Amino acid sequence: MNQPQPKGGRKPPLVGLNASTTQVRALREYAARQGHEIVREFVDEAVSGRTASRPAFREMIALARTSHPPFEAILVWKLNRFARGRVDSITYKTLLRNKGIKVISINEPLYVALIPVFLGLGL
Repeated sequence: MNQPQPKGGRKPPLVGLNASTTQVRALREYAARQGHEIVREFVDEAVSGRTASRPAFREMIALARTSHPPFEAILVWKLNRFARGRVDSITYKTLLRNKGIKVISINEPLYVALIPVFLGLGL
């Protein structure tokens, strides 16, 4: 599949999708519109986002912890779909940020994603 070239000649970010099966299509469409190359999909079928013990989520985090993670960003339907518990959310978003990996919500404006930073949570 040919991906559009981003402005400035930069290479499209490599992204992983973290989603339930019902959200995958929208995430794929968003990635295509933004020129992102999807390198991996982490889909937990019928597993609640309330726990970090989801198999695909754990695999995604394990890959993010490697010396050369295969993706630069994680696309999510909404930030609360990534991790619903505050401690899990802070823990994993901090880990990803420290590895240079962004968590991008396709349904929430940027200012919503920045609220924790304004609150001093530094996600």
